[in-house]
Amino acid sequence: MRTLITVFLVILIFGGSASADTYIVDPEGTGDFATIQDAIDATTDGDVIELTNGTFTGHGNRDIDYLGKAITVRSQSGNAAACIIDCEGSEISPHRGFYFHNTEGSGSVLEEVTVTNGYSLFGGAVYCFEASPQFLGVVFSSNGADLDGGGIFCVSSTLFLSECSFSGNWAGAEGGAVSGDDSSPAASGCSFVSNSAGTRGGAIKYEGVTDPTITDCVFTENWATVHAGAVYITGHTERNAVPTLTDLVFSGNFCGGTGGALVVIFGASVLEGCTFYSNHAADNAGAIWCGGSDAVSVVSNCTLAGNSGGTAGSIYANAHCTMSLENCIIAFGTQGVSVYCADESDVTLSCCDVYGNSGGDWVGCLAWQQGIAGNIHADPLFCGLESGDLTISCYSPCAPDHHPDCGLIGAWSVGCGATAVTTKTWGGIKSMFRQ
Repeated sequence: MRTLITVFLVILIFGGSASADTYIVDPEGTGDFATIQDAIDATTDGDVIELTNGTFTGHGNRDIDYLGKAITVRSQSGNAAACIIDCEGSEISPHRGFYFHNTEGSGSVLEEVTVTNGYSLFGGAVYCFEASPQFLGVVFSSNGADLDGGGIFCVSSTLFLSECSFSGNWAGAEGGAVSGDDSSPAASGCSFVSNSAGTRGGAIKYEGVTDPTITDCVFTENWATVHAGAVYITGHTERNAVPTLTDLVFSGNFCGGTGGALVVIFGASVLEGCTFYSNHAADNAGAIWCGGSDAVSVVSNCTLAGNSGGTAGSIYANAHCTMSLENCIIAFGTQGVSVYCADESDVTLSCCDVYGNSGGDWVGCLAWQQGIAGNIHADPLFCGLESGDLTISCYSPCAPDHHPDCGLIGAWSVGCGATAVTTKTWGGIKSMFRQ
């Protein structure tokens, strides 16, 4: 008897008998609980709520609160398109999908569902305040915010997005898809298509952020009125924030002011393996606008092609911006010089190919750099510029075999040649930008 009591106490103290439960919720309210919120109210840490296929609407299936619990809400089928949370939000009756504000951590997960028709002042689909949930394979479509974050708005949070999709979201001011303030956001494998913002960051606006990372994402046909058709980032100067952007594709983004694709302000930044294709800014910098930084931003193995801007087709370095370009291609810009340096800015190139830009190639602040440090002026021989295939011919001067001192120049390796070489990887060039 004493032994049994001892075993019971050990189990009680250390939680040995605890086990996670799984609950089912369906749109008709005939599952284990009538609504998603009812299920969350009854769960404990580690539990899973599975949503059957269908459309969830009404009270308890919107404005959902995780209550600080480390639980997972996911579609039962794993098909986000078939499991829809329709917020039915409007200006008269605002509703969003989820509100995280009870210090939720990475154990709080939303997975493989669609959140649509959310409407609010901030965070049309999701609002995170001092919380750090994970979003895995979630689709955010047609959500809107009067001010910031048409899809997601986060403040003082560590936001993690993986394999998520944002389409047709909008914000009256900033961050058509995602807006983050004083946060540490990370996105991987996501797509951002046709999102918009009234002022800046058609897809993403991160302001005062700490070391944001965006990896393996695609930005297509997003737009903003004033700054950054796709991504607008300001670092946190006191924290020496370093935005890191890796293996991104920006195509067909537009800005009515500066930065057709990307604007980076304050602090150093790192761009590696990125593609900027056919982006446009009405004012300047069809691809990249940088400014307000005394630190060096490094851009390496990137391809910038077919971009256009009023002053600079591809890159505009505003006052105090210092940028180093390594192993990059800047080619066939349709309007503006290749790179423009404003007063007290500096752009240094090494192992770069600048060619065929309508407003000039090695001009202005680049004039003295042609032919030195491995820099060249030659047709990069893209496999299909008009179709957006920016892999290069086996005969390209940017191929490693033709420039052994530098190695590969640009973001894409050899993809065509005399024997129709086909080495297009990375999701078939992201399925030609996921259009």
